[in-house]
Amino acid sequence: DESVKTGLYIGTNISDSKTGTASYDVTVVAVTVDQNGIITGCIIDSLGTSVAFDENGIITSDLTVAPMTKNELGTNYGMGKISPIGKEWNEQAAALANYAVGKTVDELKNGALNESGKAKDADLAASATIYLGGYVSGIEAAVANAQFLGATAGDELKLAIIPGIGSSTAATAEKDGTAQLDMDVAVVTMNGDVITSCYIDALQAKVNFDATGTITTDLTAAPQTKNELGEGYGMKAWGGAIA
Repeated sequence: DESVKTGLYIGTNISDSKTGTASYDVTVVAVTVDQNGIITGCIIDSLGTSVAFDENGIITSDLTVAPMTKNELGTNYGMGKISPIGKEWNEQAAALANYAVGKTVDELKNGALNESGKAKDADLAASATIYLGGYVSGIEAAVANAQFLGATAGDELKLAIIPGIGSSTAATAEKDGTAQLDMDVAVVTMNGDVITSCYIDALQAKVNFDATGTITTDLTAAPQTKNELGEGYGMKAWGGAIA
């Protein structure tokens, strides 16, 4: 049986945050890729959420409610009602993921999109009218990150995302508050009930604000995942942790 690579991409945008609201837009892509660079499996998901705070730096969002991804929301996301093709976000994302299977990244990029980042391929356009450019870039990054971790051709690809905002804290006169999105992500491949590969990453996306509700974080800098941070995450410096 042919070994395939397992890959993951997590891209986070906080640039839509503004006074009173920390906004998060996260794209997650999981892939399997064969030895010739052909995508054999693809899952696309996304999370859009926010944490609100008032002019005194007090958080007004309910931090006990975990955000849901767009795939989890399904029809509750509400895109189907306004889509010109009547397709919900998760259906359109799945259409792109299915279109990617059987193609290399170059074939995907050359065939899928027009200059505006919308679907160029007629079959894909019939199933996806949303802006796809960022998701295609996410697929490309996931393929670039992919590693041989034990998966074999024919294994089932699965993606799990566990987000939370409960670590957010209010501002005080002495210390900025923090709107914080925590996200644990696992990509696994399965042969029946057996896990054949596993790729884990995590995200702590923070937007800081002062006691007047003014954001103090550079919103142009995309938060990095813990794998991307590597040594920069600083866990080894706490002592006891050796890896």
